[in-house]
Amino acid sequence: MRFAGSGGSCDIACLAKRTIIIAKHEKRRFPERVDYITSPGWLEGGDSRSASGLIRGGPSVVVTTKGVMRFRPDTKEIYLASYHPA
Repeated sequence: MRFAGSGGSCDIACLAKRTIIIAKHEKRRFPERVDYITSPGWLEGGDSRSASGLIRGGPSVVVTTKGVMRFRPDTKEIYLASYHPA
């Protein structure tokens, strides 16, 4: 279902214990920079999420039509865990 605006994703991203992001793998979904953040993830990496007051959760995995990306435990940097060519 598509909602107007963020559809509550900010509340989910801030309050859930764990989030899994599922998206079609397109260049426009992974820009180098964004103008604003609708749903906070790991922010600047490391402990920046908890330092900004978000004490719960954070994204655990990004699943796309081309692969699975996870986050390094210490730096929260995203990396390609598996690739699924079409």
